[in-house]
Amino acid sequence: MGKDKTTVLFRGKPLWQIQIDLLRKLEPAEIFVSARTDPSWRPDDVQFVADDPPSRGPL
Repeated sequence: MGKDKTTVLFRGKPLWQIQIDLLRKLEPAEIFVSARTDPSWRPDDVQFVADDPPSRGPL
């Protein structure tokens, strides 16, 4: 795709925002984002976890 898929808009909202909003409805104690680097869009109440090894994806 050549760009960060989390920033792609769907119905006027970035995909990351849609996912975070859905997760918050479940009222988890914590929400984590796994990525190569800490994303600029990450809300302050969402924890960052670095991918290790980088570029291998979450699975």
